[in-house]
Amino acid sequence: MKVEHRLLTHGICPIDGRIDYYEIVVEASKLVKVEDIETAVSYHRGTIQTQESMCQALFAEISSAKWTLIGRHGTQTDTQVTCG
Repeated sequence: MKVEHRLLTHGICPIDGRIDYYEIVVEASKLVKVEDIETAVSYHRGTIQTQESMCQALFAEISSAKWTLIGRHGTQTDTQVTCG
């Protein structure tokens, strides 16, 4: 079984103070409750941290899934970070 969940969130870049927007893809080979995913993402939404640290924090909360954050920084750079 392969399950994929997609969410949107944002954080604040600690380098320049701008809002960065992320598409989150959560992949699992077993049941991970959507409510648990949403709770974890809501806890980190709008916080001041890098995309890398947000991905690591989400993976630390639900390590049974692979987390990918696809971020838009400024107007030119898309960055993808995967944990798990």
